[in-house]
Amino acid sequence: MAQPAGDLEARLERARRDLEQAVMDTLGARKGLLDPARKQELYEKIWRLRVQVVELERDLTGQQLTDVRHAAERAATRMDHEEYLEASRKLAGLRIRYLNATDLLEKLRAEGPASSGRLFGS
Repeated sequence: MAQPAGDLEARLERARRDLEQAVMDTLGARKGLLDPARKQELYEKIWRLRVQVVELERDLTGQQLTDVRHAAERAATRMDHEEYLEASRKLAGLRIRYLNATDLLEKLRAEGPASSGRLFGS
């Protein structure tokens, strides 16, 4: 069953805040971090949060795609040309966002936590 958009938006906002905090914590501790295991732990945490954020963005965009697709179908049924065109334009943008999120998610998963280490020059 699909989650309500508000729930996804709230989860996405929380995940973004968590990611931002993890990045700030890592930046603050980076110069003092000599233990490679601790660095790796922080990079893995950031990577997991990045994956979570992108998954939530993709899911939210997918839900928006479904909603707009239904709106386009209703407009077509009513023969409301203007509303149909507007929904079609929104669909194009949402499809691009969805594909971009899916592509980024694949890349993050393929690269693993090392991708977060590169963000900090490691």
